[in-house]
This record gives sequence, structure tokens and C-alpha cells, in this order.
Amino acid sequence: FRVRVRVRVGVGVAHPRLSAMAARGAAALDEKAQAYISEAQLAPTKRKLYLLEQLKEILVFRAPQLAPQLAPYVAQFQADPAAPVRRRVLVFLGEVSSRQPALATLLLDAVRYLRQDSEVSVQRRAMSAFATFLPNWLRAGGGGGAGAARQRDWQGIVDILRLAKAGAADPSQR
Repeated sequence: FRVRVRVRVGVGVAHPRLSAMAARGAAALDEKAQAYISEAQLAPTKRKLYLLEQLKEILVFRAPQLAPQLAPYVAQFQADPAAPVRRRVLVFLGEVSSRQPALATLLLDAVRYLRQDSEVSVQRRAMSAFATFLPNWLRAGGGGGAGAARQRDWQGIVDILRLAKAGAADPSQR
């Protein structure tokens, strides 16, 4: 005695239990990311670097849909007194921007700010992040933003190129 059961699953229709689990998972990652940001604000440098790496894992690989809301909070660490933290922020913003060109403004602002950093290693990392980001951004259609956002991104690129040119002409910047 056999019973044949035919299950028909519609295209693009998720099982209610699976979509609820995914929502709980995203909410848990959101809470975890927010906790990491809060903890990193008061943590010593070594712990802060670890937390920023964990944030990169969540916002770049595990839950990229959270990046637009939480990446600006990570970008605030560009003003941290420790140079390794500022470098890590540039790496993070470079990864996020290369995967989500709409967040390019965060990286461009950080590069513009950190290109004039007191630490040469941070200046180099800023220009390296910019050099890696620019071709990907152009390939993606220049961020695809509309109007003012796109104009601001282009203006940021022009400003960075001017800074780079001025830095190459000024030996004290090396």
C-alpha cells in the first residue's frame, strides 16, 4: 500500500516556517552587530580590532542587508586615536562599498578624511582602498545613484584625485 503525495511549491514562495526562521536569524545578527558597535566604542584597541572584524563578517558576508543601516556607525571609527583601527575601518568600508556600490559615499568620505592622516600607513591604506574601489564602482555603473547622490560621489572622487596629485607633488606628504 503506497500513498503518493505531490507537493507543488510555487516559484519564489518561501515556506512560512523557513521565512520566520530567516527573520529571527536576521534579527539576531542585527542585535549582535549593534552590540559589537556599542562594545567597540569603549573597548581597548586590540578588542576594537577584533570587534570590527566580527562586524565585517556580519555586514559583508552573513547579513549584507544590514549594511546600509549599520555601516555609518562603523565609519565613525575613522576618528579613532589608534591608527590600526582607522586602517581597519578603511578595509571594512572598502569591502562594503565594493559589494554595495550605493554605500560608496561612506568610503569616499573616509578616504578624503584619512588621506590627510598623521600616520603614513593610514594615508597609504586610504589610497589603496580607493584604488581598489574605483574600478569596481565604475564597472557597477558609478553607484547607480540618482541626481545629487551620484554628483556627490563624483565630486568625492575628483577631490581625492586632487589630493593625491597634490600629495605626489609635495615631498613632505611621503
